Amino acid sequence: MLLLYACFVSLIIFDDVVAYNFPYEGIQLSDSDVANNPDIAFGKLPGGVNAHCKTFPGDSNWPSVDRWNVLNASLEGALLRVVPPAAACYSGIYEDATKCALVRQGSRSTNFVKGVFHPVYALINSFRNTGHDYLGRNTRGGALKVYVHRLKAFEYLPSTKIGNYQGKAARVGAALEQYELFPHMEENNITMLAPGSSTVGAYGGYMQGGGFSYITSKFGLMADQVLALEVVTADGRFVHADPENNKDLFWTVRGGGPSE
Repeated sequence: MLLLYACFVSLIIFDDVVAYNFPYEGIQLSDSDVANNPDIAFGKLPGGVNAHCKTFPGDSNWPSVDRWNVLNASLEGALLRVVPPAAACYSGIYEDATKCALVRQGSRSTNFVKGVFHPVYALINSFRNTGHDYLGRNTRGGALKVYVHRLKAFEYLPSTKIGNYQGKAARVGAALEQYELFPHMEENNITMLAPGSSTVGAYGGYMQGGGFSYITSKFGLMADQVLALEVVTADGRFVHADPENNKDLFWTVRGGGPSE
């Protein structure tokens, strides 16, 4: 995901519909990769959902271990079956007194508390970076979660031109948190908007909801700073969006707000 910030920082080189800003963005499924596997085929928009209930582990049509393994292979082994840390404190197969003691000790840390909200699985349309949601909307039982927490790349470039904007900008990964931005600011002598809390992600729901900062009165909202985006759409395609390419998507992300 690429966000560029008008009050600070990026030279973007791209074709009409897609740009790769960081190496991991170039690792993608192609039509030929999914041709013989409907489980991971690209979606067709618009698409309807006829089922009244979501498939859950134990249901007859829940993917088998072999089908999960095929999906995992297509993702180069990136799937993780996450067990909530607090499971160690409850009766069952994960009960462990030593791990439970660590959970109790770590519960005082905001970084640890984010981990407690990890589900066994989460919904396929549940995208998560840091997990700051005490209402539990970042966790769901019985499905798959897209976890972007490790996409923390950053690159400062002193000059770029996108649409009507010309000047400094930055390429940023979707998972950068507030506390991780300050070293980049110091290193490059720039000012960037950031959330008020140190462990809140700067470029996900915070930005899509507008993004108030301590310096908003001077520089505006976080959503005001976005020059271009690399977006994975609901049908699984990776596309570029800016004021001239995929304009509707660009303006939607820059103010449409996050959703489930």
